[in-house]
Amino acid sequence: EKPQLKNRNNFQTLVDPVLHGDYPESGLSEALAVTELCLQEQHKSRPSIGTVVFALSSLVSQSLDPIIQKQVGLEGIAM
Repeated sequence: EKPQLKNRNNFQTLVDPVLHGDYPESGLSEALAVTELCLQEQHKSRPSIGTVVFALSSLVSQSLDPIIQKQVGLEGIAM
């Protein structure tokens, strides 16, 4: 496990500074939870790429308004 992911108080240091803090912290926590799953030492414990894509797509679709969903091609995708 990467040291940055051990301390949940330091999650903000992993965010692109261009966002200027404009992101939902719950979304960050969920995205990093997916990241932690992908970093499991035992490869059999890691999720499939399909599971990762689904989890991240679901996360994005929850946090984006419909106009942005259309722009990034997520409109009409059942999550």
